[in-house]
Amino acid sequence: MTASQQLKGLIISEPWISLILSGNKTWEMRARISTHRGPIALVRKGSGLVVGIAELVDCKALLGEVEYRKNEHLHRVPRVDQVSAAVRWPIAWVLKNARSLYPPIRYEHKAGAQSQIILSKNESEAVRERRGCSECPRVREVLVTKSCLDNSYCSINDRNGPISWRSDRRTQ
Repeated sequence: MTASQQLKGLIISEPWISLILSGNKTWEMRARISTHRGPIALVRKGSGLVVGIAELVDCKALLGEVEYRKNEHLHRVPRVDQVSAAVRWPIAWVLKNARSLYPPIRYEHKAGAQSQIILSKNESEAVRERRGCSECPRVREVLVTKSCLDNSYCSINDRNGPISWRSDRRTQ
């Protein structure tokens, strides 16, 4: 397995990771654009476990609170938190085909604060085997242009109806 075949991983807090894995959240809000496209491991923050995998298909810049409100059904940030979230996390990482890994796969977390990781060759292979995707599409890098950030997206209907939130819940 070459370095380009090692999976990248995204560390995500609750409740966000559970919403992604249940299909109720398809946009993960971040501070920066990613040029990565393809499979990405989903890591529950603080657990040391890869709990799922998804495809990162695009990144989209949201321009302020109005766009945040318009796309709440995709990112699930509660309206009460959207003003500060629009400043802290203006980029939507667009995910599709998110699925859980059961049982989760342990990975070795390197020291220091991180929101993204690169799994080892063994960890990457274990994730691919667990989901029966040893032939998963390999990582590729793309050039992000203004026109790809300006694309519009269709809304996705929830499987379980609306999500309720407590107003004191942290956003990311």
